[in-house]
Amino acid sequence: MIRPLPTLLIGILLPLPAPALVIDSLALNSTPPADDPGFDNVGRRGVETGVYLGHGWVITAKHVPVGDVIFDGVTHALVPGSEIAIAHDVSNDADLRIFRITPWPDLPPLRIRSDPLPDPAIVTTDVVMIGFGWAAGDPITVHPKPPNPDGYSWGSPKIIRWGTNQIESLLFVSSSSTQSFATEFDRDFPTPHECQAANGDSGGAVFVKNAGVWELAGIMFGRRGRVPRAAIYADKTFAADLSHPDYRDQIVSVVFPAQRRPTAEDAHRLDVGADRVAAPRSTPAQP
Repeated sequence: MIRPLPTLLIGILLPLPAPALVIDSLALNSTPPADDPGFDNVGRRGVETGVYLGHGWVITAKHVPVGDVIFDGVTHALVPGSEIAIAHDVSNDADLRIFRITPWPDLPPLRIRSDPLPDPAIVTTDVVMIGFGWAAGDPITVHPKPPNPDGYSWGSPKIIRWGTNQIESLLFVSSSSTQSFATEFDRDFPTPHECQAANGDSGGAVFVKNAGVWELAGIMFGRRGRVPRAAIYADKTFAADLSHPDYRDQIVSVVFPAQRRPTAEDAHRLDVGADRVAAPRSTPAQP
């Protein structure tokens, strides 16, 4: 389930017992958007979410148990012993892990973002978020003064759904040892399908478009929530930042080894400059 985050960063937090991706437009959004970033690559991992990267590998939050994953109604079995935690530093893991499944889904590989995310204070970055959750339920009023309502309860059905938001901040979540970014469920200037995550969307995808190409930029792992079983305006969703070079290199070196950064050892072995190291032709490459 989505982990609560430290009160130092986010104020009062309430653990919520069920999954959700609440969308302000009240749209179901259970089929791919017209401009699809990779909807079918997001699947159900138990009561939470996993994202298919390609070449048999799935990424999710580390606190999500590994196991079989369902894509488009088909169950793909965990390859035992394949799970790999993504390290933040020599002492701590980030809230990320990858594992293999079999058979491989007939899905395209995803592009993992490599450029650092821009400062939200300078550049607005729109995102598409996809997770295994509930629809928006009844409107909720928390504060008696207008404007009302203040958000939505969670309703049915529980399915893979997508929504939109914008990156509000870049931050390090110390309780999870994870370099992250946050979105806010915003009443005043919402995106067309403004959304907020809750327990169960852990492992869900956050996509960003870069020069006309969709990239997997983050994996949802935490949130700030003030009311049980509801999404309230100003609640936040937190995602691990896959553009962090250490995270990306660890993932890519396993899933897409042709895309890893060259090392000094490569340069010495091939007697070329490190910036000219070429991958073996037999190595699967990320598009």
